[in-house]
Amino acid sequence: MKKNILVLSCLAAFAISCQKDEYSVNSNNSGVTSENLAPVENTAAHAGYTKRVLVEEFVGTSYGDVPEVTRILNHIVASNPARIIVASHHNNDILESPQTDLLVNALTSNGNTAYPSSLVDRSTMNGFRFIGGSNYQSAISQQLNQSTSCGVSISSTINSKTATIDVYEGFTAKINATCFINVYVVEDNIALSNPSNYQANNFNNNNKSPFYHKGNPMSEYVHQHVVRTCITPSMGMQIKQGALISGGSDHQTFSYQLPENINKNNCSIIAFVSQSVNGMPDQVLNVQMTKLGTSGTW
Repeated sequence: MKKNILVLSCLAAFAISCQKDEYSVNSNNSGVTSENLAPVENTAAHAGYTKRVLVEEFVGTSYGDVPEVTRILNHIVASNPARIIVASHHNNDILESPQTDLLVNALTSNGNTAYPSSLVDRSTMNGFRFIGGSNYQSAISQQLNQSTSCGVSISSTINSKTATIDVYEGFTAKINATCFINVYVVEDNIALSNPSNYQANNFNNNNKSPFYHKGNPMSEYVHQHVVRTCITPSMGMQIKQGALISGGSDHQTFSYQLPENINKNNCSIIAFVSQSVNGMPDQVLNVQMTKLGTSGTW
């Protein structure tokens, strides 16, 4: 059974600093404020391609711990925004994509996970793949310090409601595994107007929280990084094996009809390469994100 994990362990660490926070639910950073959080190490790019980290949030409007857990993640991202990319998979609400349950079923042994939680490069930490907010900083730091032998570049154009997306993968060393390319369309700045879709808030009565007296549910909460669709199959499209060598490359072109309920001006493309481990494409090697209708270099 899907359940809402408590973040009391996180709150104990952050309670004092949270008390003095100013919070705006309409900010682009979903309420990011300054705290005494140690910044994630901003290491220089490793030789070849820059290693970026993909954080996949699993959230939903009915889970009252989401505002705080997301706030913790946003503080960490703010310390190194060029190298930490977030994709938010919604569950059990109007923003849920068909891929959410497919991913959970594929990436867990029993098809269940706790909400909210996150995947960091789909790696494991202390034996767990889905982790809570108290482990975000150490897990992200761990992945930022990894080297990578691949890079991703994205170019996209929009003609009316049709988006054409070109994704390129390049490699600096031979990879003795099967690799996959995964492509998401994500949307920022989504405010839900129906009260039945407002964000639950477990901190409305906690005077040490920036969410104190913001309502439960919160009517003005703005959702960021929302995965609207996975253009590739849910676990990715296989990259040709001949490309997985030093100097190798591959390229895919996708056409996507933007639904009427998506604001194309707030959309971005996330593309990432995953490597098969024990037959499962669940280890992210590198990731890239660009605004829809623009191009992004390696």
